[in-house]
Amino acid sequence: SVNRQVFEEALRRVSVLIENKTRSVFFQLAANTLVVSSEESDIGKAHDEIACEYDGPEMTMTFNYFYLLEPLKVINDEMIDIAFNDPKKAVILKPRNDTRYLNIIMPLQSE
Repeated sequence: SVNRQVFEEALRRVSVLIENKTRSVFFQLAANTLVVSSEESDIGKAHDEIACEYDGPEMTMTFNYFYLLEPLKVINDEMIDIAFNDPKKAVILKPRNDTRYLNIIMPLQSE
């Protein structure tokens, strides 16, 4: 789980450097920490570390940031849950207290 506003702000900050068509952002999850980052070879790197509720193994995932930002436009809850079992399989993004809405997002295949 992560604070929706903090998560959205982190995505917007790291997306400033993104120019490629995949719009890739990288997630690095560790104990209670989510690092959101992006990298463009001609421009540079950006990363933002935010607090989250996570106690699983360290994991890296890649997403198109557009598909992460879009559902945040309709979620009003303060906290959102991001559920997954495997970094290469679909992720469910949903408001913590509203069971009427969920968004399924596929990660990008990283090389």
